[in-house]
Amino acid sequence: MLNTSGINFFKPSNNSSMNIKKILFSVALSLTYLYPSMALAQYDYEIQQLLDRREDYKIQAENLQTKIGFYMLTNPKASAALLISGVGIFAILEQSLDPTTKVLLAGMGIVGTNYCLNQQNFQHCAKVATDLTSYAVEINNYNQQINSITRRIDSLQKSN
Repeated sequence: MLNTSGINFFKPSNNSSMNIKKILFSVALSLTYLYPSMALAQYDYEIQQLLDRREDYKIQAENLQTKIGFYMLTNPKASAALLISGVGIFAILEQSLDPTTKVLLAGMGIVGTNYCLNQQNFQHCAKVATDLTSYAVEINNYNQQINSITRRIDSLQKSN
């Protein structure tokens, strides 16, 4: 004779099925009431993640600014010549400068440009210009990310 008591143990009765349904219904009902606090927790978590990411970008941008400063100290002549050349170009293009300042800055720009156009300095100035531009682009990218994250944080805070 076959003993079916083991089989009946695994087969849910109508009463146990109803109990499981009641438990699931109560859990679903509880989650419905808890949802606003869960949404708030998710919102706070998202803002904290954005704040952390923004802080990381700020640190990386500051590190790059330190690197660019150190780079300019290790390449002082080429860096100064390039910066002065840029100031000279600015002076020529800027309309609001008085004539004396414009001539002075343009003259400094010519000196910087002549230094870089010298055959002995040309390749070094080109490399320094490329490196400084690369640093500036990276810093600009970090600043754009920081601004984007700040706008996102502001948007989330206003919507709450």
